[in-house]
Amino acid sequence: MVMPTSSSKNTSMFPAYDYDYASDEEWCLENYGVKPRPTWITTEFGGHGFKHALKNFGSNIIFSNGLLDPWSGGSVLEDISETIVALVTEKGAHHLDLRAATAEDPDWAGWSRELLK
Repeated sequence: MVMPTSSSKNTSMFPAYDYDYASDEEWCLENYGVKPRPTWITTEFGGHGFKHALKNFGSNIIFSNGLLDPWSGGSVLEDISETIVALVTEKGAHHLDLRAATAEDPDWAGWSRELLK
């Protein structure tokens, strides 16, 4: 899977760098003997049409997303069917509701954990 990333010294705590597909391709060939397939994920899982695939072939799935999580934009943020449900929390972060409860947890983490049971 190809996940292009880059960083800017003005907008990130990480050192500045530009994404270079040719370097990724070379690294994969040297280390694994294969070329990456940049469009594989959309070919295999339907890309932006994943809701259609889920509706036709999925069941009993809970997508738990916090909108503070930068990955939430690529996830399911609304119910697809009665058995494919999205739990969305405005101030949630990556996997907080899936971790063990602590005294510092926000209120929403408790109700989210109850729904997940």
